[in-house]
Amino acid sequence: MKKIIFLLTALLALVSCSNDEAENDAKAKDGQYISRNGATVVCVHINGAKCSAITIFSDNKVCFQAIGCVATSGEYPNYTFTYDEWALKSTFSKNAFNATTSGSLTANCNNATGTIALPQSMSFTYDTTILDKNGDGILDSVQDI
Repeated sequence: MKKIIFLLTALLALVSCSNDEAENDAKAKDGQYISRNGATVVCVHINGAKCSAITIFSDNKVCFQAIGCVATSGEYPNYTFTYDEWALKSTFSKNAFNATTSGSLTANCNNATGTIALPQSMSFTYDTTILDKNGDGILDSVQDI
């Protein structure tokens, strides 16, 4: 009887300490996700399952940046990131997400203030590429940096 109780206790301890992969994948991976659409590059930073920043480059220059003021709603795998009247509705899979946009976003692109024309549907992939290492607002890929 003591052996059975010992074996059941050991089995219970083993099961309670096992790693559940589904539990570990229950949120978006922290880091930067990039979508490239022609002359437009959109970068979304995820930290702790929340959007911490959005940066948009148009014609290789920063034309929009929101840091710390993007609202996140929903739960994995479906999040909505909202800034003012603009929303990015996303569906995550492992290291990527597909998104649709709604609303309008005003920014300063090429010394002109106006509405940014973004595709209604975008695909983002996890990407550790540093886009603007020197902080001058121009993509490093066009500066040989």
